[in-house]
Amino acid sequence: MTTMKVLVMNQFGKGQVKDSCVIPRVGDKVDMFYEPLPSVTQIVMWPSKERLSQLNVDKLEIEAIITVA
Repeated sequence: MTTMKVLVMNQFGKGQVKDSCVIPRVGDKVDMFYEPLPSVTQIVMWPSKERLSQLNVDKLEIEAIITVA
């Protein structure tokens, strides 16, 4: 099973890079950051180098950005 690097970000700008075999769906709960558990609000697949640079993760090979709230 192959893994991909994903960046999970909350609405306060805190982010974590995870290695994952799956991508959660919009509405799924994730056990990260705080309680009550936040839900996935948006998924951006294959983000551009410019977007990754804006988030200061352009040195990593991020394949998806997941936002939660």
